[in-house]
Amino acid sequence: LNNNKLTGSIPTGFSDLRQMVLNNNKLQSGDFTGIQSSELLELTANNNELIGQLRISVNASKSLVVLGVQNNLLSGNPFKSLDNVRNLRTLDLSSNAFTGEIPEDAFLRLSKLQTFVISSNCFTGTISENICQITDMKSIVLSSMSSGSTCIWKFWDKTIFKNEFTGFTSEHKIEGTLPECIFHMPNLTDFYAGGNKLSAKFPSTISEKLIKISLPYNSVYGTLPINIGQSSNLKLFDVSNNFISGNISLFGNSGNSVNTSLDLKL
Repeated sequence: LNNNKLTGSIPTGFSDLRQMVLNNNKLQSGDFTGIQSSELLELTANNNELIGQLRISVNASKSLVVLGVQNNLLSGNPFKSLDNVRNLRTLDLSSNAFTGEIPEDAFLRLSKLQTFVISSNCFTGTISENICQITDMKSIVLSSMSSGSTCIWKFWDKTIFKNEFTGFTSEHKIEGTLPECIFHMPNLTDFYAGGNKLSAKFPSTISEKLIKISLPYNSVYGTLPINIGQSSNLKLFDVSNNFISGNISLFGNSGNSVNTSLDLKL
């Protein structure tokens, strides 16, 4: 049912459904409890007009592998609806108005995740080191976790400057540090966490499997990893607007081949 003009809420009565794909419509409710199928594998409703809290039935939660509600207006703490989810591989909650903290045990319950996307929301709290226990994780996207467009103070909207400034400061804030263990997760390839103003000491080495690292506009400090120029897999390294020091010659040819395809932003 992708790419239509469907409106309204999800009806009840879906007892044997395996897949519900509703992207690019005009649905209004984030209540999916009408889907009672214990065989549901995928539920995606990206780019709709969903409001309210995300709600999923206990039956559907048990089997769900893919959940995506990107680019809606959902609010509240979504992790309260994921207590019974155990088999999820892909979770995309990006570009909504979700609030609250990410419970420390959330990553223990979501132990099979491979893709975790919560960017552009209004979250608070910290990022638990428990995230590093998800050994199958391949992609983590945490960019602007607490400064999505829905939680920016619109100081300029009713002034002559409204076209010059898109917002001001978010009232929400992520605290603490980026867990260093993320840089050594065994299967992680993509790590995005820009725009969070998080403190972190850059590790002395990083995983050879990392392909994309994007951490602009944080408070990352320390020196460049000694193996940064030796990673042939690395395609993006963005640590702009931080406090990184070190010798840029690490990216050059120091007895090793130069990674000519690396997109470097310092």
